[in-house]
Amino acid sequence: MNIQFNEEDLIGSEICFLLTVEYLGKEYRFSTFPIELNDSRDNLTHRYEGGLNDPSFTQSTKIVGVDLEGDSISLELVFEDIDWVEEWKNGRFLDHSVCLLSMVAVRDGKSLHDEMNKIHILKGKAVEPIFGVPNRNRGYISFSVQNDNTVTSSRLLVDSFQIDVYKFPNLEGLVEFPKGKYAPFVFGKLGKAPQRDSNGTDDNLISFNDKGHISPAYTINQTGSGITAVTEYIIAGHVVNASTARIFDQQGGNFRNNITISTDSDGNTYSALQYQVGSVIEDNSFVPALDNDQTFWVSWGEDEGGYIGIDGTPLQGAGDLCLYVLNLLNLEVDTPSWVGLAPVLNEYKFGGYFNDPQVKAFDWLKKQIIPYLPIEVVDGPNGIKPVLNLYYYCQVLEPQYTIYTSGEFEIITGIQPFDVDIVNKLQIEFCYQGEFDSYLSSIEVDPQVEEETAFIVKDQTARISFERYGLQEEVLSIPFLWDLGTALRIARDRIKQRGLGATGIEVEAVGRYGFLALGDVISLTSDNLGLKDHPCQVVRKSWNNGKWKFVLQLESNTIYNLRKT
Repeated sequence: MNIQFNEEDLIGSEICFLLTVEYLGKEYRFSTFPIELNDSRDNLTHRYEGGLNDPSFTQSTKIVGVDLEGDSISLELVFEDIDWVEEWKNGRFLDHSVCLLSMVAVRDGKSLHDEMNKIHILKGKAVEPIFGVPNRNRGYISFSVQNDNTVTSSRLLVDSFQIDVYKFPNLEGLVEFPKGKYAPFVFGKLGKAPQRDSNGTDDNLISFNDKGHISPAYTINQTGSGITAVTEYIIAGHVVNASTARIFDQQGGNFRNNITISTDSDGNTYSALQYQVGSVIEDNSFVPALDNDQTFWVSWGEDEGGYIGIDGTPLQGAGDLCLYVLNLLNLEVDTPSWVGLAPVLNEYKFGGYFNDPQVKAFDWLKKQIIPYLPIEVVDGPNGIKPVLNLYYYCQVLEPQYTIYTSGEFEIITGIQPFDVDIVNKLQIEFCYQGEFDSYLSSIEVDPQVEEETAFIVKDQTARISFERYGLQEEVLSIPFLWDLGTALRIARDRIKQRGLGATGIEVEAVGRYGFLALGDVISLTSDNLGLKDHPCQVVRKSWNNGKWKFVLQLESNTIYNLRKT
């Protein structure tokens, strides 16, 4: 359980940092000074013997995005009963041991918290240990604690998606041989592209193009000849929600048929379509194969969706999608925090396909999904966690704390801009079709438009930004987006995020302000700056030389921050 400090707890208290290291089934405990903590779970008292220097660490956000690499801690410790050189000689290493840094408030020599509610700061794994240092105790070791050390080894597509002759023995006899290809992973409700209705004069009329050439299909089997030939195409390396699909050849010929679920020789399940003249739902001059350069593309728009999520529906909500990818990683993940935010994140719906085996899972998530969500992703006390960025999600900021500047919470810089590019006219391209490397749909936020349409909208923040900075344009292409509502939501979020720039201040504070966490919104009053109950958000937090330093982003949008008088 992770319970934040209350302000009252920290008045007249000092901070004691704690570190636990799990090594070969044993938990080693260190602290900045010796202290005992009760553990109500087993009615025991745990002794922290000291040996931990006051740690220096920084936790930061990227003003919507991911910054796990910056959240690491360097440590030097002495394990009294371990000779690390002997451990190394016997093939035992500290690498990847789970470490937890936490803290408690101490008053009159006693902790105000026990093991169950100590304040977790960072949970990660030991990396790059250095030991056997001359003139040092044999138990001495230095290392870093971080939570991103294994993300590069986790891929989106595993080898079960690869198409080879061992899984599909009939491949070698085919004209078109998909050697080295990977069956696509297809997710979301994709294939139905919203467009302006060309049959009417009303710009708000919407029609849907449901026959885009979206994801590749590969020939894996062919039996018979002539009109009795049956050709099988793999369209996904898993079960899909859709019951039918359509395949296009390169000349535009196409057929539609029921999806079949089969298993390859290794027992892997896949989805496929079969083609035989006269034995499909619909046939429009489809040609099964011309030569070994022939390609085929799947249209998904006439049925509902790809990979089936845990709730039995197509995997499309961003919260569920993030959890799916994070579960592929060998990392500490704060699953309850992701589950708790799922109702918010699932309002953002994504879809598409990937079939590149070289793409790393977390890299894909950081590049293709997280930048379009109203969250920061940080290393939390229980692993990778999302922090809802209230600036961009809430219409009215509701501060969690009220703080007055003083000698204990002191502003140490002037108000200064963050490095944020201004944008007030934004076009989003979405509904990507793979065969033509193009987008079927687009929407636009335009600060100069007078009459809105279904695909061109106005925005008050964009208008203020235009009047202040002039026209600042951006085109954003999102290949894994098919939902019109999500496209509009992302566009408005981005205008709110970057339309008026971002400004902030740095604050230095005494230990009792450790209850402030990344993402917290506070109401700040400063007589020196003339601020009264001004909303701001914690975007950086560090501890060094016995003091906290915070970077606070100041709300500068008068639409959402009504001035106090």
